[in-house]
Amino acid sequence: MRIIVVGILCLGVFLSCSSISKVKYFEDLNSFDNIAYTNSNVVFKQGDLLSVMISSPQIELSQPYNLPVASFSVNSASVSGQPQMQTYLVRSDGNITLPIIGEVYVLGKTKKEVIADLTEKIGANLSDYIIIIRIMNFKITVLGEVNRPGVFKISNESVTLLEALGLAGDMTIYAKRKEVKIIRDNGIEKQVITVDFNSKDLFKSKAYYLSQNDVVYISPNRAKSGSSLISGATSLLLSSLSFLVTLISLFI
Repeated sequence: MRIIVVGILCLGVFLSCSSISKVKYFEDLNSFDNIAYTNSNVVFKQGDLLSVMISSPQIELSQPYNLPVASFSVNSASVSGQPQMQTYLVRSDGNITLPIIGEVYVLGKTKKEVIADLTEKIGANLSDYIIIIRIMNFKITVLGEVNRPGVFKISNESVTLLEALGLAGDMTIYAKRKEVKIIRDNGIEKQVITVDFNSKDLFKSKAYYLSQNDVVYISPNRAKSGSSLISGATSLLLSSLSFLVTLISLFI
């Protein structure tokens, strides 16, 4: 019985040691590599909350194109909130509704494309104006073998996979670095993109820049899965051995 216990413990040590391998990032990257990476190209999706501001020196003419700044108070005598820009929800039909302009289709379009559409709709009604569009609820989720899993709000509408890992406190030693999965909702279906953090090809992936509402999942490697199985089996075996020793002692 002692041999069995020792064998199980040795197997557990072996599985734990295997987790040391493949913990580095970009093993095929050297000091002289110049890497062309995929650019960020954010498109608007259903459920996005957009801030749209049309600004012009002709304040009295541009003001009707904007929603009023919202302010609130719980009790006017004691509690008040900071004024906030109101937002437009990208509906299931892909439209938002702007004052004066009306319906504007934004689903699947880039910021540059929507600004071009608005410019055409405004026409000659305004002069020397600018259009500023921001996604107010841009967020990503990082789950699995990281030190700080969670949902992270991104204020600048741009985040890479490396930055996402930084926000989540990096991968643990038990992470399966060769099969990191990004779950993306493109508005029609869920898409799963797999990337390899051991390879510099990560920079060329279409998931290098994350989209709003992307979910990054890092699964446990064989060492983590094996150690949990060994831990459970060891506990069961030791309990059985203890019971057997107790039973034998009653008859000696």
